[in-house]
Amino acid sequence: MANIEDDLELDVASEVKPKGNVFKILIITMLGLILLVGSIATTVVIMKGASANTTEADESEEMSDEESEDEEESVVKKKKKKKKKKKKKKKKKVKKKDEKSDGKAKKKSGKIKTPFYHELTKPVVVNLSGDANVRFLQVSVAMMTYSSGDIEEVKKHLPVIRHHLVLLFSSQKFTELRTVEGKKKLQSQALKIIREELTTLVGKPLVEAVYLPSIVGQ
Repeated sequence: MANIEDDLELDVASEVKPKGNVFKILIITMLGLILLVGSIATTVVIMKGASANTTEADESEEMSDEESEDEEESVVKKKKKKKKKKKKKKKKKVKKKDEKSDGKAKKKSGKIKTPFYHELTKPVVVNLSGDANVRFLQVSVAMMTYSSGDIEEVKKHLPVIRHHLVLLFSSQKFTELRTVEGKKKLQSQALKIIREELTTLVGKPLVEAVYLPSIVGQ
């Protein structure tokens, strides 16, 4: 009986040992799987972190680029504003100058001078030698001053004025006097001569303008 029990115990022990080995193998396998899954998970996490870092870096670069562009735009806008301010200041200065000049002109124009005229009672008649068709030249002469006293002074020296006008008119060519330019030239010459003679006589030119209302050739 004792032998039979010993054999049974040996059989049971031999059956128990294989079961323990299988259990160990299962545990080792599970641990390996757990380690494998853990490594995969950590790898995924690291990859996600790296991608997140790259995206953040890209976003930060984009933000920096946008900020730099915004800064450049703000600088350009500031420059434009400065230019506009300078232009406005220049315009204001020009307006002020114009207003001042207009004010001065108005003040000057406010002092309106009254003209006084004196026309020779008889036209100046001279002989022309340079034109065969026109032998005589008849010119009416009127003088203007800004003072009635100057007119009275001019009247005192009419004989001298008439004498020098005769010398001037007799040297003209009627073909030239037919044009507007010729008439204006004769007018300026008559004014020059009269002012020069009056300056010599009274110390002042007195006459401000000379007009030739009529120029007739015969």
